[in-house]
Amino acid sequence: LPPVPAGAIVINEQNTTENEIYVGTDLGVFVKVGNDDWRLFNDGFPVVSITDLEIYYDSNPDNSKLYAATYGRDTWESDLYIVDASSMTYVSSTVFQNNPYDVFQGTVKNEIIGIEVVTNGSSSPLDITSFSLNTSGSTDAATDISNAKLYYTATSNVFSTTNQFGSTVNSPNGNFNITGTQTLRCGKNYFWLTYDIAGGATENDYVDAECTSLTIGTAKTPTTTAPVGYRQIVAGVYCDSYSSNLVDGYGISKLVFNTINNGDGSTTSGHYNDYTAQSTTVNAGSSYDLDVTLKTGSNTFYATAWIDWNHDYDFDDAGETFNLGSNASDGLASNCPYSVPVPNDALGGDTRMRIVATFDSPATSCGEYRYGETEDYTVNVIPNTPPEITSVDITSGTAYKDGGKDIVISGTNLSGATSVTVAGVNARIISNTATKIDIETAGGAYSGANQLVVTNAVGSDSEPLTFTYSTRNTIPVNGGTDSDPTIQDALDNLYSWKGTTEFTSPITIEVYSGTYNETVTPNVNLSPTGDNQLIIQNHTGESPIINATGLNNGMYIGNLDNVIIKGFTVYGANNDNVYSEGDYNTISFIKSYGSVGGSGIYLNGANSSITNNLCYGNYEHGIYVNGSNNTIKNNTADDNGHSLIGPQTSIYSYSGSESITDKTISYADILVPDNVTVTNVRVLNMNITHTYDADLDIYLLHPDATEVELSTGNGGSGNNYTNTNFDDASGNSIKSGSAPFTGTYSPEGDLSDFDTKASNGTWRLKVYDGGNGDNGTITSWQLEITYTANDYAGAGLYIESGTNNTVQNNILVAKTGSDNYYALKTETGITANSNY
Repeated sequence: LPPVPAGAIVINEQNTTENEIYVGTDLGVFVKVGNDDWRLFNDGFPVVSITDLEIYYDSNPDNSKLYAATYGRDTWESDLYIVDASSMTYVSSTVFQNNPYDVFQGTVKNEIIGIEVVTNGSSSPLDITSFSLNTSGSTDAATDISNAKLYYTATSNVFSTTNQFGSTVNSPNGNFNITGTQTLRCGKNYFWLTYDIAGGATENDYVDAECTSLTIGTAKTPTTTAPVGYRQIVAGVYCDSYSSNLVDGYGISKLVFNTINNGDGSTTSGHYNDYTAQSTTVNAGSSYDLDVTLKTGSNTFYATAWIDWNHDYDFDDAGETFNLGSNASDGLASNCPYSVPVPNDALGGDTRMRIVATFDSPATSCGEYRYGETEDYTVNVIPNTPPEITSVDITSGTAYKDGGKDIVISGTNLSGATSVTVAGVNARIISNTATKIDIETAGGAYSGANQLVVTNAVGSDSEPLTFTYSTRNTIPVNGGTDSDPTIQDALDNLYSWKGTTEFTSPITIEVYSGTYNETVTPNVNLSPTGDNQLIIQNHTGESPIINATGLNNGMYIGNLDNVIIKGFTVYGANNDNVYSEGDYNTISFIKSYGSVGGSGIYLNGANSSITNNLCYGNYEHGIYVNGSNNTIKNNTADDNGHSLIGPQTSIYSYSGSESITDKTISYADILVPDNVTVTNVRVLNMNITHTYDADLDIYLLHPDATEVELSTGNGGSGNNYTNTNFDDASGNSIKSGSAPFTGTYSPEGDLSDFDTKASNGTWRLKVYDGGNGDNGTITSWQLEITYTANDYAGAGLYIESGTNNTVQNNILVAKTGSDNYYALKTETGITANSNY
């Protein structure tokens, strides 16, 4: 969406196959269907500010209407958006270059060109299988480029190296091809070619690329094959780190790392020391002890180490920072000896190790500090050697497209394997040593070359296969040969195989006895139907148990219809043991007990059945129903509920990686399933990485779209929000704080605006980046809600809302000890066909 104010949002509830969302903005109405991009939807509407949206639902969905209230232009009516459900067709492709900036010697995964592929239609999606590329425009590819890789970001036009397409091309020079299989999405798809720049690349040389064709069934030629632009190679430079106070005698008196042994432990020598002439050699995949001795003068000093494993001239990547601890006396830092692991994928050759000792608090890897010392050294990494396969225990027979086949690979140099593919599909590495890898095939299309490939940081080896790739409608879990080890593995593999393709027959996940410590969550984009359901059940005569201790749920069926779950014991979830949000679902023969914060079974849908279940000893209710036209029959619920004393507080968390880009609104969402009346709200442990904080405007949005301003334009040129809390009761205004705003502040708006509102629904942390040139990421935040306890403490069966629910032949027993416990509690009418 463009960064404009939005006044209304509505979801088409008659679209049961995918989310269909309308948003009213100051520029009109936008619509998003499923995974398609947002698009402007102004059929019959003026391009004016939209203040409210509503859908009139007709019994015939084709006659349903969208109504939009505008500012000063009355109310307008339109048909709903018509989804293009035709077969997918190729529309166009083009090559572009977004990043013309300098690239450092010895760095990896550098963006060179982007490739946009546009399709129409959503059924029978197309596969792209090959790209024809060359190094045209590069000064000396043979010397300067060590590897070429291609990545796919689906419909996102933001560069990322998470999902690699095909295999790495070593030492590209001139024409080269990258082959693989990627199912395309409707609309714009993005691929990115990257180069690893050699450590010995020639300074001031240029690197560039061209894509001359791509294969989607047949060869396609992009409209632009060689966009204007290139990247120039420059020598890398590390940031400065130094003490601002020229006082000798405090800092690092001795360092020992592998063969480096520098200092005598009694004195220090300056505020920055370049010891890069001192070097030691380490092996990728091994660990080495690091000892740092501090000279403190009876003050507390902190020591931190950094090693630039990927040679990108910074210390910001995961696994590059090592907290060595502190000491208030002369001697080793408290966490020493510290075992430093060298990543399996650490790049070979010389790289920088930095040690910083600072007074009073730990330092960052760059910049100025008051008292202490920085020392830089050189570490030479010997990379893993390429893997070598000597034998594979199974190379022929039948393998299933939903995965589940166990294969043992023997050979040498296998411990550093980064991936194993079978017929082009990434397998799951269960365990690996230097001489053996145990894998399980994953779900996928299996249309690539029929071979097994083991890859590590420096190369790969392959073995031919003669598998026949078949399909099956019953997928075993923990049942021996060709079965998945966990229920979630089976469901993930099923989605990798089926994707969004509509089921043509019922598919059963059949689970054998055992205790499964997991949350069972089928992908909501699967497409079971009324006749061809997704069934998750016990194998005949087996008694699988889901231990949800420490997890939010044992079974979580999101917005997915036509799902049957039966034959499990589920216990111990932090919230509801079994949660179902879709319609036309069935929950039966479940024993659900001991949830520590929710109900045994929570049904938040319609036209569903809850039958023959046993629910007891749960924190809230045995069975909780929120929806219409459901049948609750032949269940037993006993001893459910808890004592309520005073105000209650619940904390909900977001953890992820939501990108923040220039002139764009980003959201990090938390779904609150509990419906209580809010008495107080706090935002806790908000972590945002971003350079130049003054660019950011941060808000908290209630599910009803009420918005409270947390912090706008604060922090100047400082960086990041780190463990920042917002509390109306704080005496410290965020406007008087400084980056990274660690601690508790009062927001610019009033969080009390949320008081008396219902808690349930999606709360959103909204971040708008109003500047240019500085990007960032929302990594985590927590929502604390305080509420007044309800006037009851639990029920065997609680029907909160909905109409025409049928309750028949249930045994419902109230928990003893208080009149606030209920056998049956309903806020709406029910249809009683027999005894309760």
